[in-house]
This record gives sequence, C-alpha cells and structure tokens, in this order.
Amino acid sequence: MKRSTSRLKMWSSRSGKIVLACLLALMLIPFMGAGKAVYATSSTWPAVGQTVQPTNVQTLLKASGTLYAGTGNGSDDVWSNRDGTWTQMIGSPARVRSLLVDADGTLYAGAWGDGNNVSTYTASGGWTQMIGSPSDVYSLIIDGNGAIYAGTGSNGVWVYTAVGGWTKMMGSPGDAQALTYINGTLYAGTLSSGVWSNSNGSWTQISNGVNNPKYVASLVNVNGMLYAAGTPNGDNRSVWTYNNSNSTWTPITGAPARVKTLRFVNGTLYAGTASGSGFDDVWTYTTFGGWAKMNGAPGSVYALLDDNGTLYAGTQTGRNDVWTNSNGTWTQMGVFPGDTNTLFSVNGTLYAGLNKDTNAVWAYTTRGGWTQMSGSPGYVYALIDVNGTLYAGTSNDDDDNDVWTYDTTATTPEWTQMTTSNAPSNVYSLLNVDGTLYAGTNNGSNDIWTYDTTATSPEWTQMTASHMPGYVNTLLNVNGTIYAGNATPDENDVWTYDTSATTPEWTQMTASHAPSTVTSLLEVNGTLYAGTFNGGNDVWTYDTSATTPEWTQMTTSNAPNDVNALLIVNGKLYAGTDNGSNDVWSYSNGTWEQVSGSPSQLHALLEIGGTLYAAGVNGVVQLTAPGTPANLQAGSTTFDSTTLSWDAVTGATGYYLYENGGNTAIANVTGTTHTVSGLTPNTSYTFTVSAFNAAGESAKSGMTPVHTLSMVIPTYSVTYNGNGATSGTAPTYSGSYAQGDRVTVYGNTGYLVKTGYTFDGWNTASGGSGMSYATEETFTMGASNVTLYAMWTINTYTVSFNSNGGSAKSDQPVDYNSTATKPTDPTRSGYTFGGWYSDSGLETPFDFTNTPITASKTLYAKWTANTHTVTFNSNGGSAVGSQTVNDNSKATKPTDPTRSGYTFGGWYSDSGLETPFDFTSTPITVNMTLHAKWTANNTDGPSSNGGIPPVTSSNHTVISTDGTLTLPIGRAGEVSLGDDVKIMISAGASDKELKITIEKVADTQRLLTSKDVPVSPVFEILKNFPENFNKEITLTFTFDPNKLKGNQKPSVFYYDEIKKVWVEVGGEVKGNTITIKVNHFTKYAVLAAGQGEDPATVTPVNFSDISGHWAEASIKQAVSFGIVSGYPDGTFNPNRTVTRAEFAVMLMNTLKPQGDGAELTFTDKGKIATWAQKSVAKAVQAGILTGYKDGTFRPDAEITRLEMAVMIAKALGQSVEAATATGFADDKDIPDWAKGAVVAMRKQSIIKGKGANTFAPGDKATRAESVTVLLKMLAQTGE
Repeated sequence: MKRSTSRLKMWSSRSGKIVLACLLALMLIPFMGAGKAVYATSSTWPAVGQTVQPTNVQTLLKASGTLYAGTGNGSDDVWSNRDGTWTQMIGSPARVRSLLVDADGTLYAGAWGDGNNVSTYTASGGWTQMIGSPSDVYSLIIDGNGAIYAGTGSNGVWVYTAVGGWTKMMGSPGDAQALTYINGTLYAGTLSSGVWSNSNGSWTQISNGVNNPKYVASLVNVNGMLYAAGTPNGDNRSVWTYNNSNSTWTPITGAPARVKTLRFVNGTLYAGTASGSGFDDVWTYTTFGGWAKMNGAPGSVYALLDDNGTLYAGTQTGRNDVWTNSNGTWTQMGVFPGDTNTLFSVNGTLYAGLNKDTNAVWAYTTRGGWTQMSGSPGYVYALIDVNGTLYAGTSNDDDDNDVWTYDTTATTPEWTQMTTSNAPSNVYSLLNVDGTLYAGTNNGSNDIWTYDTTATSPEWTQMTASHMPGYVNTLLNVNGTIYAGNATPDENDVWTYDTSATTPEWTQMTASHAPSTVTSLLEVNGTLYAGTFNGGNDVWTYDTSATTPEWTQMTTSNAPNDVNALLIVNGKLYAGTDNGSNDVWSYSNGTWEQVSGSPSQLHALLEIGGTLYAAGVNGVVQLTAPGTPANLQAGSTTFDSTTLSWDAVTGATGYYLYENGGNTAIANVTGTTHTVSGLTPNTSYTFTVSAFNAAGESAKSGMTPVHTLSMVIPTYSVTYNGNGATSGTAPTYSGSYAQGDRVTVYGNTGYLVKTGYTFDGWNTASGGSGMSYATEETFTMGASNVTLYAMWTINTYTVSFNSNGGSAKSDQPVDYNSTATKPTDPTRSGYTFGGWYSDSGLETPFDFTNTPITASKTLYAKWTANTHTVTFNSNGGSAVGSQTVNDNSKATKPTDPTRSGYTFGGWYSDSGLETPFDFTSTPITVNMTLHAKWTANNTDGPSSNGGIPPVTSSNHTVISTDGTLTLPIGRAGEVSLGDDVKIMISAGASDKELKITIEKVADTQRLLTSKDVPVSPVFEILKNFPENFNKEITLTFTFDPNKLKGNQKPSVFYYDEIKKVWVEVGGEVKGNTITIKVNHFTKYAVLAAGQGEDPATVTPVNFSDISGHWAEASIKQAVSFGIVSGYPDGTFNPNRTVTRAEFAVMLMNTLKPQGDGAELTFTDKGKIATWAQKSVAKAVQAGILTGYKDGTFRPDAEITRLEMAVMIAKALGQSVEAATATGFADDKDIPDWAKGAVVAMRKQSIIKGKGANTFAPGDKATRAESVTVLLKMLAQTGE
C-alpha cells in the first residue's frame, strides 16, 4: 500500500508486509466464499482484463484457430476462445466429457446423460442433438475414414457413419474412459476391465490388472506405441507402455500417481494428475531425463492440449480452470492482479506493480490479457521506462538493492536486480530526467538517488547534503525543476531541485501553511497540485506563475481525503483516495465530486488514450465509456427553439448534442434536458445525443426530427388596477401593443380614491417594487402583458399635546389609521400627572394603544395636586394626629402634647432635636416626621419615692418609635419599631454619633430551615460603624407564645453571617416579651428552643395564601419534608418565580447528598449568595449543574421549565442526549441538547405539557410548580 507516512512506516519492510498480509487474510476469511474473487468493481468500472472463464474443465480442443473447452457444470458446457476471450456457447450440451472436429469443421461434443448424448455444432446451424446417439459418453475419436467412435459408461463402444448412423459395437467393453486409434487398431481404456483392442471388427482384452493396467483413465499414441495411464490391482504404477509385437506391458518407473490425462508433444510425455495437493499436478517424461514435476503447474489437471508450443491444461478447481504454459511459465487464464501499488504503460503494454512478495509485476495487452512476469521482484512501488528498459522500484528490506531492470528489447528479456555495493533501498518513486534516473526512497534521510543511464559505466549515487528530503513518496519533473513530496511529522513536505542551476541544491518549500505527508504531485499549466494523506481536504495547489506563489488548501464542504494519486484526463482533475468506497474524485467548476460506482482504496491512477485506469487494494479497473442515450424527444417547440430530453445514462458525466447530422457538438450539458434556441422559423431539423465520461464518448442516438413553428407577431395588453382604491374606477384601454411599441401612461382619469391616502402614479408591481410611471410618461412594450397598479401615499396627521401648565411635549406626525406613541410623562411642580385626555374638559382619557389616528387632534394633560403627610412623634408625650398638606403649603402647628414630669420644648425636624421646626415659614415638599422635645421638670428636694436626681437638658434621652434613631455622642437613647422590638442605649455606650435602623426581614427563606421555628419576626438591626458598643445594649422583643409547642421555650438567636447558622443568646422572659443585653447588632429573632411536640404528632402546615390553590397539598408535603419553607408573614407565595440558586437549594434539600460539594469556578460565583453556595457546589459535584458556555452560573436568573427538566433528568441519571422528537407541539422550540431530558420527564410524568400539547420551554417556573415536580422526582427515586 502506497503510504509512506512515518506513522505507517512499520508496514514498509518485508516482515511488516508479511504480517499485514496475514492479518488481512484472517480478516477476509469469513467474507470469502469458495472460489470467489474479492474485486470491488461496477458496471462502469470493470476490472481490466476481467472476463468470464470456464470452470471444471474435462476436455480441451483446438480447431481452426479456436480453443474449445468442455466443462461439467450442468448447462451450456462448451466454451470457445478466439482472440483471447472466452465465450460460453449457449445451447451447448451439459456435462461435456469429450470434443472432436471432423474434416468438414463440424464440432462434436460427447456428454454424460440419459441418451442422445452426442451433439454437433456448425456456425450456420448451431447446436443439434444427434438422435440415436448413446448415453453417458466418456470419449470421442475419429478414424481416417471419417467414422466416429464413442466410449460410454455402461453401453460399450459405439460407432457412427454417415450411412449407418449410430451403432453399438458388439462385444465392446463398458466404462470406456479413453479411445485411441493406432495403425488401424482401435484401443479402448476402461475404468474397470483394463485395455481392449479392436481390429477386423473383433474386440480383445489385452490387459486385466495382472502386472498390467486395469483402471485406465487415458490412452495416447506415441510414435506408434500405446501408452496407458492406469493402475493394476494393488499397485500404484500408473503409466504403462504396450509392445504390440509381443503383447507385453511395461510400467514406466517413477511415474506419478492418479494420472487423469496424457499428452505427447515433441518427444516429451506430459501427464496431468489429481494428487489432491492443489498445485504442481503436471509431470513430464523423457527417455533421457525420466519423470519431473513441473513447478508452478496447476492442480487437479484432467485435460492437456498442445497448440504450436503452447501447452494448455484443463483443471477442476471451480475457478478459472484453463492454464497455459509458454516458455516454461504457467499462467492461469482470466486471472488478473490484486493489490496494486503502481501502474505504467509503454508501447501498448500496461504494467502493474503489486503488493506481493514475488513476481509482483504483471503485464497486460488487450489481445493477450494479463501475464504475471516470472522472475519479477516483489513489493513493487514504482515503474518507469528508459529507452526500452523497464525499471522497477521495490521495498523489500532496508538493505536490499531495490531497483530491478527488464530490457524489453532483448531476445529473451528477464528481470535483473541492480546489485552494487551502494544502491537504493525502499524505493517508492522513480523519475527519468533526460536519461538520468532519480529514485526516491523511504528511509528517513538523504532519500534521493541518481543513476545516469547514458554513462559508460553508470552507477547509483546517493545525493547527500545537510538539508535533504527524507521519506520520499513521489517525484515530479517540471521543465528541469524536480519536485519531491515526502512524509515527515511536520508540514512543508514539498522540496524543489533546479537541475539547470549552476550549483543545484534541494530547497524545502517552507510557508506558514503548506502540505504535509505528500503522496502525489501533478503539474497542470503552471499550477502544481499536491495530494496528501492527512484525513481531510487533502489536495493543495501552488500557482507557480503568481507574483508571490503560495500553497492553498482546496477546502470545500466535500473534498477528498487520504489522497494517493492525482491525474488530469480530458482537462478534468481526478484524485484517487484510500477510503472505503467511491474513491475516485473529480474536480470541476470549483467543486469536488465523488465518482459514483468507482473503486475503493486506490493507490494509482493512469490515463492511456483517454481511458482512466485506477489501481489499488482491489486490483486494476478502468472507467468504460457510457452507453448510448435512449428516448431522445423534442418538446415545447416554438418558431425559434425546441427543448430536447433523453434518458440518463449510467456512468455518464455529460452529454453532447448534435444538429442535422453534424460531427461538431452544438452543446455540452450535464443534465438530461437542453433547450436549443436561435432556430429559424418554419424549418426542419434533426438532433442526436451522445454520452461521455473520462473513458470516452458513446455512439450517437437515433435522430429526432423537429420542425419549428411559423413566426406570428404577438400583441400585449396594458391593464390598470386601482390597488385598494375605495371609490372611483381604473382607466381602461381596449387596444393592444406589439413588442417595441411606445405606451403612454394614463392619469387618474377615473378619479380613484383610497381613504387616508393620496394618489401617487402607477407601478408595475402592486407593492411598488417594479417600475414607476407618472401621468403621460411613456415606456417601451416588452414581450408580456403589463398591469399598472395605482400607487398610494399614506396621509400623515399631527397629534399635538397641551400640557396644561406642565413641561412641553413635541407634536407627533402619525400615518393614517396608525396609533400615536405615548410620550414621556410631562412634569409640573407640585402636581402628579394624571394622563392625556381627548377633550379640554378632561372627561375622556385617550387610549394610545387602541385609538387609530384618522385626523389631526390635540390631547390635554390632566394634573392632580401633590399632598404630603406630616407625622408627629411625641417622644413619650400625648399622641398628636398626622396632617395632610398640599405640596409647597405649610403645616398647622398642633396643640402642644403633654408628658408627665416634663415640659414641652417644641417640635424639631430631626430625631436628635437639634433643628426646631418653623410652622410659619417652612413649606412642605415631602413626607416628614416632627419630633417633640421635652425638658424634665426640676424639684426642690427628695420626693416621696426616694427622690429622682435632676436630669440636665444636655443628658436627656433621645426617643424614636419609627425604627430609626440618630444619637449624638454620649447621649442615651431609645428606639423601637412599633411594639415588636425596643432598643435601650445607655449614655456613653458609643463615643461616636450613632445611627440605628431596625427593619423586618421580609424574605426569610434563605435564613430559616425546616428545623428553625420563629415565634417573632426576623429583625435586621444595623448601626453606622462596625465596632462593638462600649456598654451593653438592651434589646426587648415581643413574641407569640401560641407558636410554642410542648415544652419549647422562647429564646433570642442572632444569625452568624459567616457560618450561616442561628446562635442562641437566651434572654429574660416576661409575659410575651424577652430581653437580652448585647454589644453588637446583626439579625435577631426569637425562636422556639427545646423539644417540641411528640415526634408522632405532625405539625400542620398552614399558609394564608394557598387555600384552594391547585398545588396546596404538594406545598404542605414539601414544607413537611424540609424541601422549602414559607415566609414569616404566614404566606407561601406559590406563584412567585424561582431563581436558579433557589431551585438548586430546593433540589439539594430533596436529594440530601453527602459532602461539601465541588469547588465553584463560575466567573460570577461572587454573586451566589452565601445561603446557596453549598447547595450549588453539591449540584456541580453531582453533575447536575454545569453553568453556561461563558463560564457563568447566573444565580439570580429565573429558572425556566426547560432548565428544570434538564437538572431533574441529570439528578435521576437519565440521558439528556438528543431524541428524535419530544411529541410536543412546540418541539421546534426545544433545543436538541435538552430533548432527551424533556422526553424522559414526560415519560415519567414528572413534568407534563401545558395547554394545546405545548411544553413551553421558556416559561419561568413558580414555587408551586417547583415543589410539585420535586415531589414527583422523589417518588421516582422510591424515597
């Protein structure tokens, strides 16, 4: 196999080839029937020299230049061969055992059968069964008088004369296997009773098996002496002579056993045997040399024939059973070469170099067929002719002399190995440049050798240099520049060598992009082609005429790969590849195409006289010319054209069309239809078609007559179309126009109107994409009718906006019947925009979406004055009601509040009581809270309660009840959020200004697990600096005792943001409040601590928003399983969408996998909330989550039904690979990578479709949907 890449170098040696051949043989044994040849051929690519051959040959005959063979197969068992081709004679008898020709040239055939088993054949009358002839005929012979004798199986010997017909000879022996006639005596050799003679009409037994032959298979006359092939009783002596004068038999010493036929030729006796070995079953005997076995002879020989020095042997092996021997070499007729590496043609002879160990050169002529050249070398990869001497490059062993010669001009040419002390080995390419032979070898370095055939004493010289090609596969000469293609691990595998240079040297064609593993080179009109063996797009081009030539890979959607050969035939580029089928490719018009039916695994291409030959693993085949096209018809004939059509021809690459019997094609087409134009009106024509391919052109089809029509000048009309007009009529014209006439376009004479539009001329297309024409404009009439459509320009109206004191809005132009675009809302200080109205009285709101504009109009803005709420924080004093104040108006100072023990000090705008509020001059522009300031009353001495020391105004407590507090440095403070939580700050707790906020946490799903039982809201308490307080702070929470179960007790917990757990702090319980002291702020909640109700008691799950919901039961079950929880306000929010992070948490809560999960590498992992990171990590480790192609996870993206299906399928171990179809109506919207998951979810009823049998892959999944499918998944796992 011609692959010289480094990776396949192991098969280049002789041992490698032997191993490879054995492996291939073992692989092919199961696929090869007995007697079958493995040749990949087709009707258009037959094997070269392949013909049908006779099998199971029992007799041979040569008469009048025609070779005949009688076979034993069951029907038509006579074959004829004239000019080298066997033809089965249809109608000939079955199971033929003997043939003869009489003096008139009539052919006789004796056959095995039940009667009338002699038939005759003449060229004029064909085959005729001779009525009255005997049955079971073994042998036929004719004497000098024209009498024909027939030896039969059990009916003795019969004689035929023209006068008496067929008659049985009385007393003749049965089982007469052989007959001969010597000097007036007829001899019969039998299979059971020896040899008999007949002279003067009487039969006599002359041998009976006692020291003479008994079981006789053949008789022959040798110069008047009878020779018999047979064996006596208990003896292996098989060839005997008979002395008629003394009636004695003598065995010939050393004769072979099991002789089936004898033939005497020019002093040599030939014996054909059936030894059972399968080969070497022909022996020779001479009186001076004795017996000798003919090496190379066929096995199972039953017939021998001599024809002017050529010996023919008929065998019974079941395949190609006629052999010839000329000049001592046996050749099986009809056999053709197998695995072929190279082809070469010279002087009408095609040579093939094969991939076998010996006699690997075969020669082919059309007359003689294939001949295996005896003595030729093995493993031949290159063949070339230099002045009549054929050179063969071989690859046998790395140290062999691997070039052989064969002088075709010699009287007796023979193959000679060029043995010298220094000669190339592993030769893969040979090239002749002006008498100098170049050899490319495959050894790894310095792989170019030269041999000057014109020198007096030529010798091989290895070209050595520091930079030389190695592993050379192919050589090419282009005008004195030699190109070498080699195979190395790197690119740049083409080298050049300019023989005309003063100091020529090898140069590697280096480029950033160049071919590697080059197996073939070809030059066509200045363009170099390189075939490579790399698995894809394996043809490259190099334009040597370009200013800056460079290699270009021929990359197309369908291009050959693993190219071993390149060739140009009739201007078309062909590539031979080494794949599995259709390995011939053709290239034309920028497109590669596989040649249908072409052979596979090719190593060589060759063109001879326009015929394309291809050789490879399956032998040598050729592309035959296609058959003649049939069914040529003409149709659609006009005054100047006709359309021809015909049947496609297998193997054709194109068709030639001929007109009126001419021999010059008028068209070259690839399809099976063609329109011939430019014909003369009212004229008769004839047309023919032929098919062609690379092998040649077929015969022309029969003629098809065509008569063109008489020419009639057609006329055409112009029609006007209102094109949607609502009133009026389109213009009309009753006349017509000839092609080339000038047409004047009408105006809108019928007063066409289209509501909302203005007439704007005419156009040849209703949509305005054709030619436009104005009134009175002209155009030239073409060859078809014309319709002119009215063109309409849509009317545009103005929508104006009256902002009624607000910011101005621009007018809008709006097309008729379209809708206006709602502008951005105008603004007006102190007012809220209330929308646009159609009327100035602001009674009718304007609907921008559904109101079409059919006239200009004005829209009016509506305004509502803004109001603000002023809230009064009495800071422990009597309550003061809030006030609603119009924007930019002033609040009314309320009646002063009262507080026991304090004096009211006025209202302040800040909780720190630093800025007094001025009711008379301060306009209200936002909602605000005013804070009461108090001063403790002084006392003259101790009171009855023990006395309270006076509190100075600088140290009074700052109080806030809205959850926010700003506390000056060192001051005491109190801040609460309703009755839910209160914070007491001691004076001096902070040496900085302190700002405190209290907020209820709305979404606690990420904070609370199924084990956490909150009995109060979760509060996030924050301050404006990270340091802890100088003094402990008192927190008091109100909790719901009804939420405590069994022996549970309330306890304050804070949330550890690092560990993501609740840490118990404790607290002092008084009624429904609990108090603790802390030195830092974070998230706090009162949770139930301790053992709850009896484990057997199930706590009912109640949410305020799931009653009657379709997923109510599933939600309660999922909460009880710890998959999900509700919100602190007692809701579940079933219709709220779920993010990808949230669903990962739900899924892991369902599966409860072990371990910490995989390390997260998502580029946006910083966006994954801490509460979700562990679940996401576990899902990644389990292969459930992979993220997006850009490396992100997108935790906050809402999860879709499609993503949910894929994640659950992976969790269940289901295949998510593409299925053929999901069965949903919107299957096209489901990507291939998810179809397997969707099918799995549907089959398991985990995720079903929606209405109208849709899956809705892009819909977002809700909390209710999520828990429902997770419970279904849980049911599938059996947990």
